[in-house]
Amino acid sequence: MKLRGRIIKALMKKDFRMLSGNKNAFFILLLPILFCVLYTKVLPIGDQAGQIYPLALCEVLNLVCAPISLLSMMVAEEKEKNTLRTLIMSDVRAMEFLASKMFVVLLLMEVVSVANFLIVGIGMKYFAGYLLISTLASIGILFLGASVGIMSENQMSTGTISTPLMLLLMLPPMFAGMNNVLEKIAFCLPTNAFVEIMNREYYQKAAFLSGSNLKYYAVCLVWILIGIVVFNIIYKKRGVDSQ
Repeated sequence: MKLRGRIIKALMKKDFRMLSGNKNAFFILLLPILFCVLYTKVLPIGDQAGQIYPLALCEVLNLVCAPISLLSMMVAEEKEKNTLRTLIMSDVRAMEFLASKMFVVLLLMEVVSVANFLIVGIGMKYFAGYLLISTLASIGILFLGASVGIMSENQMSTGTISTPLMLLLMLPPMFAGMNNVLEKIAFCLPTNAFVEIMNREYYQKAAFLSGSNLKYYAVCLVWILIGIVVFNIIYKKRGVDSQ
């Protein structure tokens, strides 16, 4: 299905206006930044050489909270209001409706990512690679977040579905060093791929696109494929406007 740029642009403007007055959305986006300030300015973790840890920790929070919690809430809210029915009468397609929300969340995530990077204050030579891998890691999760929104009957029910998924993506990378089981689980996650590539670049001086990082890029690509497949299955089965 061909997506029309002008329609998506108009929908994105509507979504930005809707989010501007949403306190929950503001909190979700601000949370990684607040933790970043806490871990670097108030209760600093480690010395100068350890600054990659708070950055990786807070960016994982950004990679999980915005795509899954925020995006699913946006989709569920529109379902509650039956907005899509009105939009369809104005020649808006369901996929354009979803795509606009995914683009909006991705753009907001990028803003948070940049803020985290600047707060931590590591060298700008890492910035391009940092933004590249965080964006790549987020794409598959965005599709899963949209899927959660489609499955949810309302905003309240999004938490029931999204919480286990958020914990799965967030906790293993943080505790991968504790035992082999967590390490193996973490290896399969895009959030851990982001952390590993950043650690290798910062500590081992391995280039972002070096051969040793290819397996982590492969993990991100597999998750993008998984996200697209899951999204298409749920979208075809439930649609956006099913109640």
